[in-house]
Amino acid sequence: MDTAAPSPFRRFASFEVNLEVGEMRRHGYRIRLQEKPFQILVALLERPGALVTRDELHQRLWPDNIFVDFDHNLNNAINKLRDALNDSSENPRFIETIPRRGYRFLADVEIGHDGTSVEFATPAVEEEVRALSIGQEDEEATQAAPFHIENEHSVLSPRSSWARWLSGLAGLLLASGVGIFYLLRWMHPRPAAPSRAMIVVLPFENLTGDPSQEYFCDGMTEELIAQLGNLDPDRLSVIARTTAMHYKGSPMTIKEIAHELGVEYVLESSIRRLDNHIRVTTQLIHAAEERHLWAQSFDRDSTDLLGLQQSVSLAVSNEIPLHMNKLKGARLHDNHPADSVAYENYLRGRFFWNKRSKEGLNKGIFYFKEAIKEDPQYARAYAGLADSYLVLGGGYMSPHQTYLQGESAATEALARDGDLAEAHTSLAYFKFIDEWDWQGADREFKQAISLDPSYATAHHWYALYLSAMGRQPEAINEIEKALVLDPLSVVINANAGAIYYQSGDYEKSLQQLQKTLELDPNFVPAHGYLGYVYETRRNYAQALTEYKRAQQLSGDQLAYAGDVGWIYALTGRKTEAQALLRPLQDASKGHSDVSAYTFCLIYTSLGDPEEALKWLAKSIEDREFTATEMTHDLRIDALRSNPQFEVFRREFNIPQ
Repeated sequence: MDTAAPSPFRRFASFEVNLEVGEMRRHGYRIRLQEKPFQILVALLERPGALVTRDELHQRLWPDNIFVDFDHNLNNAINKLRDALNDSSENPRFIETIPRRGYRFLADVEIGHDGTSVEFATPAVEEEVRALSIGQEDEEATQAAPFHIENEHSVLSPRSSWARWLSGLAGLLLASGVGIFYLLRWMHPRPAAPSRAMIVVLPFENLTGDPSQEYFCDGMTEELIAQLGNLDPDRLSVIARTTAMHYKGSPMTIKEIAHELGVEYVLESSIRRLDNHIRVTTQLIHAAEERHLWAQSFDRDSTDLLGLQQSVSLAVSNEIPLHMNKLKGARLHDNHPADSVAYENYLRGRFFWNKRSKEGLNKGIFYFKEAIKEDPQYARAYAGLADSYLVLGGGYMSPHQTYLQGESAATEALARDGDLAEAHTSLAYFKFIDEWDWQGADREFKQAISLDPSYATAHHWYALYLSAMGRQPEAINEIEKALVLDPLSVVINANAGAIYYQSGDYEKSLQQLQKTLELDPNFVPAHGYLGYVYETRRNYAQALTEYKRAQQLSGDQLAYAGDVGWIYALTGRKTEAQALLRPLQDASKGHSDVSAYTFCLIYTSLGDPEEALKWLAKSIEDREFTATEMTHDLRIDALRSNPQFEVFRREFNIPQ
C-alpha cells in the first residue's frame, strides 16, 4: 500500500485522541464529545480488545452515591460515541456490544510517547473502500471546517470533498435504488409478516443486594406479563411466565433468547435500592437489531412496593404502544390485590401449581388460601385455588373431593372479577371434566381466550377439551398456540405429545415427548405418554420400561398399574397381570385414590369384558379425566361392540 498519500478512507477512519485536552481529531476534523461518551472512550482505550463491563462503567461514570437511570444514560452515551466514530452496533469496527455484559474496543491502538495521546485505525476496512476508486481528497478543503459532535447528530462541512463524495454517492443510489429494490424483491420475495408481534418480559434482575426481594422481582415480572397480555390481544402476544422465568439469571444474550423464543421484542428490567428508595429501570429492545426503543426509571419509597408494582406495570403498558406501531393502545385490566403479602402468596401458589406434582399442588392450595385470607376480594387467588383443585382431581385425589371445590373457587373469582380470563378458564375446565357440559365448556374457553389471548393455560386446556371431543385439527391448533406462548412449559409440551398421539401422528408425538424429557427428564406424565406411543408401535419392551419409570418417579407403585398390567397380558404374561389386581383391590378397600380405569384396563387385557365394563361405569361416575378420552384409547376397542358401551356413551353424554 502506498502510504505517502493517505487515502480518503484513511483520513475518515483514522483517529487521534488527546486524553489531556479531551478531544478527538480525524485528519482535518475536530470532534468534540460530551463528558460521558469521552470517559467511556477512555475506559475502552485503556484496555483495547478486553471486555469492559457495564458495572465497571457504572462505577466509573456514575458512582453509587449518584442515583441515575444508568441503563438509559449508558446506551445514549454509547450511541453518541458510535456516531462520532461512524460506527454501528450491527457491524462494529470500533465498539462491539457484548449483550448484557459490556463493551469491547476492536481496533488496533497505539499509545503516544507522552502517554496522553492515542492513535487508531481500521486498515482492513480501508482496503474495501479503496476498491471504490475514490479520488484523493482535497487537503485544503478537508482542513477548512471542524466536525462537531455535541448531541446525537453530527454536522459535516459541505465544503469537504468527503461530503461532496457522499452527496454524489447518495445521488447514484437514489437513481438506481428503485430498480435494485424491485430486482431484490423479485429474487427474494418477502415472507408474509406475522399477524402479531411477540414479546417476552425477562425476569426482573435483583440489584438491591437483598435476596428477600426476589419475590418482589418475580411479582413485577408476573404483573407486567398480565398487563401486556391485555394490552392489544389482536396484535401482541406475550410469552408466559412459566417460560420467561427459565431465563432468570441466564447467561444467554438478548438476541439468543429472542431467537430461541421467536419473539421480536424483549422487555428487560432491573431493580435497585438506595437507602429507603427503590428504583425500577425497564427498557424495551428490538431483539434482531439489539436496538433500544424506550427506557424509563420509576422511583418509590421501599415501604410502597405494591404501589411501585402497579405504577410500573401501568406506565410500561401505556408506553409500549408508542414504540410498537403495530399496536392500537392499552386495554388494561386492574386485578391487583389489596396488599403485597397477598400478592406474594399468590405468586408462591402459582410457582407450586406449575410443578403439577401432588405435593406442589397442595402447597399451591395453602398459599392461595393465605392470599385470600389477606385479601378476600383477590379474584386471581381464587382462580389459582380453583386450578389447583381441578388438577389435583385429575389423578392425585378422588375427583369427588376436589372438582366441586374447584368449581366453587372459580365461581368466587368470577363474582369478584367477571372479566378475569383465568377464572373463565377454570370454570370452563370444570364444565369439561366434571359436568360434561360440552357447550358450556366451549363457550367459557372462548370467552377466556377473547379476554386474554396470551393466557397459555386457556389455549392448553381448550386443546385438551377439543381433543376429547374428537376435534383433532382444532386441538392441534390450540396446543401449538399454547406452545408458542409458553414453549418451556413441561406440562404443555407433554400434553402436546398426547394430542399428537390422539390424532394418530405417532412419530410427531414421539418427537414431542422426547423434547419434553429434555426439558425435565423426571416429568412423570411424559414417560406415561411415551409408553402409549411405544405400545402403539408394538415396541412393548420400551413401553413397559416407560410405564415402570413413571411408576418409580411418581413414588407410587400402584400408579400406572393398569398400563403395566396391559403390557403383561399383551405379551403373554397374564399371571403377572392377574397378580396386580390383589394390591389394587386392597388399596381400593382402604379408600386409596386408585383409579377405576386401572381395573378396567387390566380386566380388558385378561379378556373379562363384564368386569371391565363394570369398572368403566365406575370410572365414568367418578368423573375421571380418562373417561372423556375413552373414544381415543385403543386398548378398550374390544368393549366398543358391547351394547353396554353405547348405553354408557348416551347416558353420560360421552362424545362420539
